[in-house]
Amino acid sequence: VGVPVAVVATAVVRAPSPQDEIAVPVAEWVVPLVYTGFVVLGVLLTAAFVLYARQRWPEVFEQRTPRLTAADRGFAVAGTVLALTAAVLLLIDVFQPSEVAPAAAAMAILRTLLALAAVAGVWSFSPPGGRKFAAPMLAAWFGSSALLAWGGWTVVNLVGDTALVAEDSGWWELPGGLAQLLGGGLLAVVLVRALRTVTRGSSAA
Repeated sequence: VGVPVAVVATAVVRAPSPQDEIAVPVAEWVVPLVYTGFVVLGVLLTAAFVLYARQRWPEVFEQRTPRLTAADRGFAVAGTVLALTAAVLLLIDVFQPSEVAPAAAAMAILRTLLALAAVAGVWSFSPPGGRKFAAPMLAAWFGSSALLAWGGWTVVNLVGDTALVAEDSGWWELPGGLAQLLGGGLLAVVLVRALRTVTRGSSAA
């Protein structure tokens, strides 16, 4: 998702310039070829999974939102605080005084929206039975998985000081990565526990 968003943002705002290029230790053909393949693969796998899931677990798409336990609400509160902290730190990239490349700004905004989607999805489980489970489940699923993936990628590269770390990385990037990783993990725990409740309830019925 991030690759086409970044490309479109750069094209819409202004023509690409050498300052927009990110120095990565790969050949020039890797990004357009490999990452385009990742985009196509992601779209097709997502579509295939949705079609499979609707046949394999039809009850999940028909059941109402479950009741969260006290532990679930505790995880949700902690995950929300971390996810919102991550969103604020991501937006620092966009609104810092120095000029930010359109691609980087678009990616930061996209990741912020996914963090908000995770929070909104989890809290939409309340009240119990208030709505169908499918929509908040998908929002929490995509949002929390994005937080986990981006947070893990950020932390590993910053702690390992790999070649993928920008020389001008800001102080907020490591705390932001940790907040994404931990927040996404906690919100994912709430989602998984809610899924188990829904599937158990449908089996009992």
